[in-house]
Amino acid sequence: MKKDITRDYATDAFRLYAALGKPTSPAALKSGMCQPLLLDVSAVNETIKKLIKDNKGYIVKAVEGVYFTLPDDVLKKGDISMRVIKMARELYATEDTVYKWLREARTIFSIFRGLRHDEYRQYIGKTSLL
Repeated sequence: MKKDITRDYATDAFRLYAALGKPTSPAALKSGMCQPLLLDVSAVNETIKKLIKDNKGYIVKAVEGVYFTLPDDVLKKGDISMRVIKMARELYATEDTVYKWLREARTIFSIFRGLRHDEYRQYIGKTSLL
């Protein structure tokens, strides 16, 4: 399996968004937050909006169940996989499918955040950006 180069960064951004109370606009954030954190939170918010607009609410539910659960707690080994198992049961999907949905959410986040990502072409077209 190919390594997802932005996985940990995107996961942390989703958890930060949840820890901040899922703000829907920069004005809703605490004053004094540094620009990179604002960009992360904004990219997560845009990702959620895009998934809902594209009728992919099931991916939003997977993100909420896996990444938004206990966002202030330090992740321990096995936390993500246990949450994926739980969401697979709740959403009547396989664990592999839930992992695929989470990867899609992270990829969309990476695009909105302007991060380099190996799967960007399927979301923004087949043309080269160079």
